[in-house]
Amino acid sequence: MPPSRRGVLWRHGSPFRRRTCHRDHREQRPPGKFVIEVYDTRWPERFAAERDTIISVLDPHTVVRLEHTGSTSVPGLAAKPIIDMLLVVAAVGNEDSYVPDLQTIGYRLAAREPGWYEHRFLTRRTDEGAPCDVNLHVFGPAAAPEIERILAFRDRLRTHAEDRALYERIKQELVHREWISMLHYSNAKSDIVEEVIAWALAERANGWSALTQPAHSSDGGTAMTRRRSSGGSG
Repeated sequence: MPPSRRGVLWRHGSPFRRRTCHRDHREQRPPGKFVIEVYDTRWPERFAAERDTIISVLDPHTVVRLEHTGSTSVPGLAAKPIIDMLLVVAAVGNEDSYVPDLQTIGYRLAAREPGWYEHRFLTRRTDEGAPCDVNLHVFGPAAAPEIERILAFRDRLRTHAEDRALYERIKQELVHREWISMLHYSNAKSDIVEEVIAWALAERANGWSALTQPAHSSDGGTAMTRRRSSGGSG
């Protein structure tokens, strides 16, 4: 694993470096074990329904792209039953352009990371009336390098069965342990996550980047802009 990538944390299904984070205390999980379920063919349908709901309330000029990420986006991969989504907006720092609209459909702002691509994290939970549990990560266009990594990881697991099996085996080994929090469990996966990302970025270094998906990807993700990769991982 490249030294520059060490210390990366995977929080709620996406690779995030440790940053100053203003987090809602309600998102803290009690210690214990976590449940990983066998792949559910309804997960892409739940993403598609949630995508349509989000797009219906946001100004079309605000949304740049919206993607299904995390383990539930990888067919055949066991996962925690939480739909992870990546929303790219035109101006992530302008919360008034998207947070109030998302709150009308049950989302709440759970965390801010202003010093790291101005990342925002919102959640929607079944115990608060949602049809499914959702983690929504919001970035702006300036986060293109991290978006590249997130989508490269997803796409690598979708297309490489051996990597997918290796990642699942490690998750299954880890999930049976007792963890102080979900973050500690996620941290324990960081080495394999970084290895897979490195393989993925090396493979596509001379080709098209993850930001060059067609307007509608295979699982219904929406991309409103496309660009050519000039240097692989960025």
